[in-house]
Amino acid sequence: MKRSTLAVALMGVWSAGTFAADALPVPSPVPVRDTVAYIESLYQGEVVAIALDASGDKAAHYHVDLRYPGPVTAPLEVDAASLETSVRHQPFSAAAGWTTLSEAGALAAQLVGGQLIGAEFDATDSRSPHYDVDVRLPSGQVARLKVDPQTRQLGWRTPPMQVN
Repeated sequence: MKRSTLAVALMGVWSAGTFAADALPVPSPVPVRDTVAYIESLYQGEVVAIALDASGDKAAHYHVDLRYPGPVTAPLEVDAASLETSVRHQPFSAAAGWTTLSEAGALAAQLVGGQLIGAEFDATDSRSPHYDVDVRLPSGQVARLKVDPQTRQLGWRTPPMQVN
């Protein structure tokens, strides 16, 4: 092997180690319940949907829909580590008297005996509006539920699970 080739290879290995040592640790996201409490106290509204987006296209963040008195909801994007907020997309309308995101999450967690890890409002054209709620069970499995905002009835999203 030529010395110049060996020198380039050694510099590459040394540089890779240097870059790895300089990499900043990725902060853990603030838990959903703490994020909801913070946003509701800061903006004096009611969080009706929240979902963590850690897809990697940018820093982990929550998509939050915040309802003020009346049917209009303000869509926010909240940094999952710093809780910095910004407005995203256009608001959607929610019917008055519906179960809130907080109520739907608490109900689902209580009924299946687990910890709320995510929730969002789903109002696709092909289905009736509902909350998609994920609850981590004591076994570590995730119960994927849907909650009807009008009736508060729970249903299973796929895959259904047996819970004692």
